[in-house]
Amino acid sequence: MNIFLISRGIPTSDNPTWGNFELDQAKELQKLGHDVTILCVHRRLRLKKRKIGITSQTIDNIPCYSLFLMPLALISCISKALANRARESMGKMVYNYAVKQKGLPDIIYAHYLTNMALVSRLCKENSIPLVGIEHWSELNAKPIKPYVRSLAMNTYPYCSRIIAVSDSLRNSIKSNFGFDAITINNLVSADFLLSSDVSPTPERSTIEFVSVGALLPRKGHDILIKAFSKIKSKKEWHLNIIGSGPEKANLQQLIDSLHLHDNITLAGSKNKAEVHEYLAKGDAFVLASNCETFGVVFIEATATGLPVIGTVCGGPEEIINDSNGILVEKGNVGQLAEAIDRMIDTYHDYDKEIIARECREKYSPDVIGRKIEKVLLEAINEK
Repeated sequence: MNIFLISRGIPTSDNPTWGNFELDQAKELQKLGHDVTILCVHRRLRLKKRKIGITSQTIDNIPCYSLFLMPLALISCISKALANRARESMGKMVYNYAVKQKGLPDIIYAHYLTNMALVSRLCKENSIPLVGIEHWSELNAKPIKPYVRSLAMNTYPYCSRIIAVSDSLRNSIKSNFGFDAITINNLVSADFLLSSDVSPTPERSTIEFVSVGALLPRKGHDILIKAFSKIKSKKEWHLNIIGSGPEKANLQQLIDSLHLHDNITLAGSKNKAEVHEYLAKGDAFVLASNCETFGVVFIEATATGLPVIGTVCGGPEEIINDSNGILVEKGNVGQLAEAIDRMIDTYHDYDKEIIARECREKYSPDVIGRKIEKVLLEAINEK
């Protein structure tokens, strides 16, 4: 197959997570013998780091073409209709450029509803099957925003197939928009499968917790910090929160006000190799999200054998079970504190080898890659 994959963006050294899910899948489809080209339209205004026009680069032998002309997010605030027209025009521009370089695609595979909208009409006009994979947390929101509903109802009909990264998201798409989706979970990056050997966790004088997530309100880092302030255990502990975002100052102020500056560190943004290193040295993983469509960070943690604590918020409940961790209600500080206390007492009782093996069996790149390949081939054959 000649596959054009539409991505949010392309990972960079200063923003290593932007477009990383898409790149991981592109690499796996390439391993399966397919030609994959990544296309993206930049929506965010970052003048110092945006070159006007189309930028070409190659990552791991995958051609990547990105376009920046104007900040669509800003235009959307002025007029949704104007932003939609601009989005489609920009999608056509980067598509035409890619066709000149790589030839006509057999299929277009778009991540997120907004990227499906980039090329939906283009696909219909050129009789190219469109498969969309949905991760967007807005589709799990209650209530659904009118703009999101309109975009979905005017985009999904153009898709040959829709993939959802979790059953909860699939159910939301069905109940809110009436479209049937296929559940294929996100894959765990090969960066977290560097070794098949997982050593048992020894009891330590200081228990190391790791949390990974952008410093945004919906990630619940404030709930997590408050929960750690209420734990009853007298054992020494430390928490590294990995991620960057606009809530950094507020979270640091909260840490200082609770006198936890010696126990909790805002470690900043890290690339995959660095996150893997933190997890490999950790004893347990915890994230108190208010909303997730899946929760890739949980499978990154379990791939290294760590037991995890997560919330029932749309995705983690499909990953976490009695053998690998603890689930709590979202926003419940007391319940989360109790779970942390329990984890401090029992983290060394979890079988790290079983946790890692179960993760690899369900979410390894080759398992997920072949499921995606099957859906893409079905869409082409149906055409």
